[in-house]
Amino acid sequence: MKLRSLVLLAALGFGLTACNNDGDDLFKDEESKSVTISLANVLPQSKSTGTQIQNATKVNLKDYYVVFTDGTNLYGGYDLTPEGGTSDAEKYYEATTLSKTFHFVNGAANQAIVIGNVGGVAGALKKQLDKCSTLAALKALVCQMGEEQDEKDLTLYGTGNFVEKGSADDAQHTNVYTANINVAPLIARIEVTGFKYAKVDPQTDAKYSKITLNKIAIDNYYPAVKLDGTYDGDLSFYDVPATGNSQNFFESLKPGWTNDKFTGVELEPDQDKTAADILGEAGDAYVYHVAIGNTIPHILLQMQGTPAAGGDDVPLHIVARGLNSASGAVSTLEAGKVYRLSFEFKDKDLEQPAKCVEVTVTVANWVVEVVTPQF
Repeated sequence: MKLRSLVLLAALGFGLTACNNDGDDLFKDEESKSVTISLANVLPQSKSTGTQIQNATKVNLKDYYVVFTDGTNLYGGYDLTPEGGTSDAEKYYEATTLSKTFHFVNGAANQAIVIGNVGGVAGALKKQLDKCSTLAALKALVCQMGEEQDEKDLTLYGTGNFVEKGSADDAQHTNVYTANINVAPLIARIEVTGFKYAKVDPQTDAKYSKITLNKIAIDNYYPAVKLDGTYDGDLSFYDVPATGNSQNFFESLKPGWTNDKFTGVELEPDQDKTAADILGEAGDAYVYHVAIGNTIPHILLQMQGTPAAGGDDVPLHIVARGLNSASGAVSTLEAGKVYRLSFEFKDKDLEQPAKCVEVTVTVANWVVEVVTPQF
């Protein structure tokens, strides 16, 4: 994967006071630092035209917010460029320029923090960041999952510790440091890319002459994430496998990011249909961005089967409540990973609609992992 870097230079000046880790309130000359910060996994997006993510391998960066920390407090710096002005409030930058120099950064700082895609200079997240004076307060800021569904506009987060470089910079600042930062989404991405009603025995007729797909949805998910990457809010959990009845669950769904409707999608026995076939463009998928951690969302399909022997259509559903990768069961969803799967089910999977089915997945850094669903 080709990486592009964001380079920010930070230098410490004289005359500022703050508590350092040794409890000394006064800066010494040797405490002045120049820090080069490099961002990885970022595809800069210009101000006027958007740049597409190719093969989901990079995340888009439209703007970014920079602060420094000693592990407890947050500090700004002075950007002395004509565009930046001289205020330490100038922590926000559009990603059209990926190189900034900060002066007079607090000498106690030993780590850089970059938050990407904060919603513009007047964005809600940017305004909340401006009010944070501690690292704990910053990490506690909440991003609603419904606002984290556009892969071109995800909240990004990354940190980098200062590492001494050992030589002066071009302006002859001493105590030069570097900080390498991998900026990544706070969430994981689930992509459902295809559907297949498979026959167990090619010589035996399938139970249904066709299966009509009605809805796809997720359950067992958290509604928000914090900047520290943990989930927030109450778990949305209907537990279709335990109730054995999906009807109430699907009737309770409201339009939104958690579910999608199919229009006239029918599967005949041994027929594959990709999401691209259904949605009309190569690479399309049914996509759900979810909180990371050991809570694996359930993926549900609501369907109806037309019996091959004749008779009324039969309501059906299937639930994937686990994911298997080539290396085994996926027990934890990781930030910035794409879990790609397709549904393939057989008659026996539909005989007990409450049964949970295992599905297989692929992981894009965005890293893609292919997995199979567990039914």
